[in-house]
Amino acid sequence: MRRIATLALILLTPMAALADHTPAPAAEAEIAAEAYAMVNHKMHAAMGAESTGDTDADFVIGMRAHHIGAVEMAEVLLAHGTDPATRELAQTIIDAQTDEIAWMTDWLVTHGYE
Repeated sequence: MRRIATLALILLTPMAALADHTPAPAAEAEIAAEAYAMVNHKMHAAMGAESTGDTDADFVIGMRAHHIGAVEMAEVLLAHGTDPATRELAQTIIDAQTDEIAWMTDWLVTHGYE
């Protein structure tokens, strides 16, 4: 429920208010861009895992990799971003998807995939 409220707040906030932030210096932005690229590469490699032959397991394996990537991207934002709205969204993503990653990991263990 908190996720929905946060997303609604962001969507309903006037664009001028969301743009009211100081961009990171060029060097900081370059570091963040490199970090995003590394996260993306790692996430897509994990999402491209060979099929297990079990549709449910393949879904959970791919989605867990996707969620881990989302959390890592959000962590990059928290380390380098300055806009309060994007920082709040990043924290919301971390909070929600960390719980979902734990659920998926438990499911994979329970079903013998880990």
